[in-house]
Amino acid sequence: MYSSNSPAEHIEHVRRVLCCLSAVGIKAHPTKCLFACDVVEYLGCNVSHYGLTPHEAKVAAIAAIRPATNVSEVRALLGLLNYYRRFVANFSAIAFPLNQLLKKGVAFVWGPEQQAALDELKRILSTEGLALKRVDPDRPLLLYCDWSKQGIGAVLAQVGEDGLEHICACISRSLNVHEQQYVSYKGELLAVVWACQVLRQYIHGRHFTIITDHEPLQWLMGKKDLTGQYARWAMIMADYEFTIIHRKGAEHNNADVLSRMPRADDTDVSGARLDHVEPDQSVGPQLTVLCTLLATSVSLSDVEVDCSAWDEPLFAAACAQPSAQQLADCVTLCKAAQAKASWYSCVYAAALAPGSSVLEDCWPLGDALCETGSPADVSEPLPSNSPVGEQRIQQLKASSVLWHAAAAPQLSQLSVNPSHYNAWRPACVVSKGKGAKPDQYGVKLTGGVCTHVIGPSFSGHACAEGVVLLELFGGIATGLECVLRNGIRVRKYVYCDTDPVAQRVAAHRMHQLSAQYSALLPHESFAQAFTALPQDVWRIDTAALVAAGALDGSQWLVIAGWECVDLSPAGKGAGVHGPHSSTFFALRRVLGALQQLQQRKPPGYLLENTYLDFDLGRVGRNMPQDRELIFHSVGYPVHCDAARFGSYAHRLRHYWTNLAAAERLQCCIGVVQRPPGLFVSDILLPGRCTLPVAAADRPPMYVCNVLREPRAAFPTFVTVVNSRAFKANGPGAVYDPSLRGYTEPCPDERELAMGFDRGCTRVPDRPRQPVVTEQHRHVLTGRAMDVNAVSSLLALSLRLSQPGSSSQLVAGAQQKGDAVAAVSACASCVEQLSSHVSNAAPQHSATPGHTGSAARSAALHSMASAVDQQSAPAQRRDIWCDPQLLQFVLHGKCTDSLPLSAVRALQRRALHYSAAAEGTVHRRMPDGSTRIVPSPTDREAIVRVMHERSGHFGEKRTAHLLLTQFWWYGLFSDVYRVCRSCGLCRRVNADFNAKAPVLQPLPIKGLFYRWGVDLCGEFLKTPRGNRYIMVCIEYFSKHVELIPLPDKRPETTAHAFLSHVLARFGSCAEVVTDQGTEWRGAFDALLESCFIDHRTTAPNHPQADGLAERIVQTVKNALRKLCEQCADVRGWDESIHWVALGYRCSPQSSTGFSPYELLYARRPVIPPAIVQQLQAPLSFDCPVTAAASLLQRAERVRLVCPEAFGNLLIAQHRDSLRYAMVRSGSFQPTLVKFYPGQFVYVQRPAQANTLQIKARPEILRVVAVNPGGSVTLQGKCGTTTQQNMENLAPCFIPNIDPAVDPTLGHVSGSHPCEVCRFVNRADKMLLCDNCNTGWHVDCLTPKLPAVPAGVWACPYCVSAGVDLVVLEARQAANQRAAESAPVNIAPLFSVARRRLVAEAEALHGRWLVYPLPGLGRTKVPTWGLLQYLGEQQYPRCLRVHYSSGQQQDVTLRLVRQYLQGAHSTPPPDVLAAVPSVAARDAAVS
Repeated sequence: MYSSNSPAEHIEHVRRVLCCLSAVGIKAHPTKCLFACDVVEYLGCNVSHYGLTPHEAKVAAIAAIRPATNVSEVRALLGLLNYYRRFVANFSAIAFPLNQLLKKGVAFVWGPEQQAALDELKRILSTEGLALKRVDPDRPLLLYCDWSKQGIGAVLAQVGEDGLEHICACISRSLNVHEQQYVSYKGELLAVVWACQVLRQYIHGRHFTIITDHEPLQWLMGKKDLTGQYARWAMIMADYEFTIIHRKGAEHNNADVLSRMPRADDTDVSGARLDHVEPDQSVGPQLTVLCTLLATSVSLSDVEVDCSAWDEPLFAAACAQPSAQQLADCVTLCKAAQAKASWYSCVYAAALAPGSSVLEDCWPLGDALCETGSPADVSEPLPSNSPVGEQRIQQLKASSVLWHAAAAPQLSQLSVNPSHYNAWRPACVVSKGKGAKPDQYGVKLTGGVCTHVIGPSFSGHACAEGVVLLELFGGIATGLECVLRNGIRVRKYVYCDTDPVAQRVAAHRMHQLSAQYSALLPHESFAQAFTALPQDVWRIDTAALVAAGALDGSQWLVIAGWECVDLSPAGKGAGVHGPHSSTFFALRRVLGALQQLQQRKPPGYLLENTYLDFDLGRVGRNMPQDRELIFHSVGYPVHCDAARFGSYAHRLRHYWTNLAAAERLQCCIGVVQRPPGLFVSDILLPGRCTLPVAAADRPPMYVCNVLREPRAAFPTFVTVVNSRAFKANGPGAVYDPSLRGYTEPCPDERELAMGFDRGCTRVPDRPRQPVVTEQHRHVLTGRAMDVNAVSSLLALSLRLSQPGSSSQLVAGAQQKGDAVAAVSACASCVEQLSSHVSNAAPQHSATPGHTGSAARSAALHSMASAVDQQSAPAQRRDIWCDPQLLQFVLHGKCTDSLPLSAVRALQRRALHYSAAAEGTVHRRMPDGSTRIVPSPTDREAIVRVMHERSGHFGEKRTAHLLLTQFWWYGLFSDVYRVCRSCGLCRRVNADFNAKAPVLQPLPIKGLFYRWGVDLCGEFLKTPRGNRYIMVCIEYFSKHVELIPLPDKRPETTAHAFLSHVLARFGSCAEVVTDQGTEWRGAFDALLESCFIDHRTTAPNHPQADGLAERIVQTVKNALRKLCEQCADVRGWDESIHWVALGYRCSPQSSTGFSPYELLYARRPVIPPAIVQQLQAPLSFDCPVTAAASLLQRAERVRLVCPEAFGNLLIAQHRDSLRYAMVRSGSFQPTLVKFYPGQFVYVQRPAQANTLQIKARPEILRVVAVNPGGSVTLQGKCGTTTQQNMENLAPCFIPNIDPAVDPTLGHVSGSHPCEVCRFVNRADKMLLCDNCNTGWHVDCLTPKLPAVPAGVWACPYCVSAGVDLVVLEARQAANQRAAESAPVNIAPLFSVARRRLVAEAEALHGRWLVYPLPGLGRTKVPTWGLLQYLGEQQYPRCLRVHYSSGQQQDVTLRLVRQYLQGAHSTPPPDVLAAVPSVAARDAAVS
């Protein structure tokens, strides 16, 4: 960092720095560098030629401490000051006025002495070197945080070498309405998180101590099960290393005062705030209050008045005979209320009247009045005896004479209609020509504008610090909304427009947009929108721009659309010098002056006017010259129609901007396509409609209205009511059933058509205020710019201007004619910018007609459509869906009615196809081969056969197998759909406990260098005697050999390896196995005799031979599917060869080729294919042909192997990175969450053999997710059960019928057989329909061959006399009752619970004697009759009816204690008092 004494020295310093950076290869970002600055902020300090001074933000909290209002605040204030009194010399003397307020008997009066003492102490604390010092990186940091109902504050401190605690930074802010309602521990946690985020540059990456007066914060920060906002704050604090210490509140004075007297600003950009509020848009008092204050001669500077609605006549009367102070108050009110120009007329008329002493009494007011449009800031009156004041008064007197002379003929109209201000305003003298002299600011008003592109610097400043938006000819503030939609923060908004109605609508729109974009447009940003500059653009000069803040170092953006009446073909052809369009010269002058003032941060601009490339011969002879004049002044424009960006009305306009190069921006605009399905009927009011399109659009308009189709876009809206295009039967006419005729679109429809919100220009009526009529809204929307078009152009310009964007690609593609590259680059620009805009856009509820993101979404959608259309030409359509192309390919002719261009298009597309016998169509591939294009009706069956016959492989392998014979558009989508709907694949792939292994990659060698060998099994013994599968895989080509084995003795494995590997592929260098006994003895001796290095993996570490282990799992899954499909588990050794063939012919993701192709240098011939491959086999009859074929295959092997080697290196590096992430702990496996309505599989408790699928075949539906990790499931039959989440796997089969069928219920396994007492063989279990006991059909005497149909009773019930006819009738009645009543699904209880319920049911009708309470403490034994209530009432499933008339629901445990014998009989009086159980049951029923 250099400090220069002169510009030349500074340039030399910059040159040295850049040379040093270039020497070491470092590049400096232009937008991140600062040159020729007086002060530079660096690490929290201001660096200047004075040295290092504290940055304002570090001491802003101290400067914001307000005066105390009571004794308590004085005591708290002195607590902070006393905390650092050791750094203040003569502290007692300085703080004496403050201490006096604490004495008893002294009235509290905050006077000048107290204020002076406070200011002096704040100044000392903010001075670096005393209490305030810079952060020492070698010393520990202390962070004091505190929260109160008023705000939050924090102090960053350090203990210096002198042992004293110094201040490093002080921060504070106010709370919003939500944060003020926080409980203490939540507020204290907010203060800590906010302080850490704001002071992140000092504390991140080092340990520090947090000191708080809230003790629970210590355990709250360390709690692990936090939820909601606490969890989000805990995640933020996880980035810091800290220790929390509690300190008593009486000792916490330094941070306590900052929280109780915080800064008035409650803005929080740190990310700690989680509860946001919408800004208040309440309307202030009416003008009657203001006029009352004016009439009482009270200075309005002493009161706070919200001026939002005035009455012009009363205001004019209030200014009739004012004093200087009252006129100053009037100007202040005008500025605060964003008044119209007509209201300033009242002040002008009174202040400039002959004999008025306003100029002598208050010369700043006179200065303001002498400026055109709106006044500047009004300060305190300057004494007339001041030398400056006398000179200024003389100048103002001369100006007032000129003003009064010019306005005298029209001043009489003010009392009747003050809105005639524009009529009597004096004409403005504009300096022209190259000889214009520079003014006092060095600005020459020559009218020139610099058109150099400033996009990169503007984009950096706008995104970092926001912009000052100047909208000339503002209308309804369209430019403001476009800037906000692009996520740009508006620091200050300046509006200029002379139309009073437009000003009122714009003020209403500012509050609307502030509510929608509260973070981007705070209220203070547009508080002086109407007063910062004159409303008449002719009156804006250099002094006005400087007064508005043009020299404060902010980034400015100018958006303007000057009047186009004289330039439009619909106008009179007056040209740029006409009475309306001549405002272009004023715009050019203002823009040029602003560029000369802001050379360090040049202002950006976006200008709009009518399309100037029409044939203007009939309009005016000077139009070509005017066009060249405009293009020469502000640069060459881009043109676009708003309908291209999704608007419902044409608006063809020229746009000028210096944010991006015009040629690149035009290239992006040219590829944008309107989103499909947009018609004007979408925005019309209910019942209204338009005529079909009678004449299609023609260029240069965007062609979106198709002949005889619904209208997609209105004609261009104009300000004239009932214009030619919107008359009856016109293209823009709208039929209104209430009028029974045609009319033009209403203002609401015009707003929606141009991208605004519905009703955005509807301003509520106020007493004594001009009413914004429907005609006014019609005119304003006709003058406004289209918000969709301007937003999209601004978004594209900003993205193209950012460094590293794809703008170079767009330009290069345009030069080369590559439309696809241009579209892709343009779409990338808008997509990247849209993510930034969506994050900055406000979160508000969607309302009908809201189009807040219409421009962005339209641009994205249209550009995506353009990409599809450019990259998918006509030949990408399916031939079977194009009858004309199919007829031309099969028969060689087409329809005679087709035009010549269509016939040529068919001929070009037909070059890619050929016809075969029986109507088969083939596709010619780029390599010269052909593939069958099957009919769409046969494709799913072909995919399903290939998927099932080749081992149920995944989508990629199945698709590549199909591509060896077939081809059609959408093949991968069809394969994906079929494979995803395969039930066997889903069951086999159900993962109940997936864990990622640790990768130890082996070095990649050549072909046949390393083989991996493993054993798979033990399986069920096949008829051929096989129990195991020996898996041998070659590491380079991934070729696999699957060898069935009868046992795993070393002799058997050695013979298999010799026969299938060594005898076929020769000796290799390495063989990798585990340490199983099957790889010892004979197998090890075989490898040693062949000089093969036998490498064994570590015990219990299968990851070392991961490739072989992976193929073992693949083989098992494929065998499970094939065996389940064939219903033959013991025939797996017949299916293993199909699995091996499918694996060998499938391309590997690691090499990019199939093992078959790498070994044999040709594509495989797949037996499951539907047709045979039409390729001649290799023949040796002709030596020359055979030699050429062998050379061709050898060349293919030579070319393919290096490519496969490179692919293997890439795949190994990718896997190494993934496993490194797993080992580091940053990888978190995806947690499976279950929810009601989801379908799942249940894991088998134990597999009968290794080929049995883990998942049970039943698909159950989740009914409820219970606490503790259990899930309630429901089957197809309606019964429910509970399972742990660890035993469940999601089922993704689509279109599962969720209906419940109770008739599908089967016998539960919890019923034991009454003979053998086993609960197994549920399919042989027979339930008695009377006593519900279980009997195996083969345990009965005599045995039953199968479960009989109908009603069945067990031998016990038959011996007891149960009648089957009565039992069948009762079951039929129960069935009818069950059908008429809702199904009550009983849960599946455990066996123990069912036994208890059965025991309770057997006690129905038994007697017990229970001691009921009597008189005093006596117990009276009382007889009671038991009644069984049902299984659902368990555990109190028994009810006792006592002889005393009482009833009691009891448990089985209590009944067992007092139950009487089975033959016990109660006394006769008890029998008479207690009715029988049958009677009780009847009463209950």
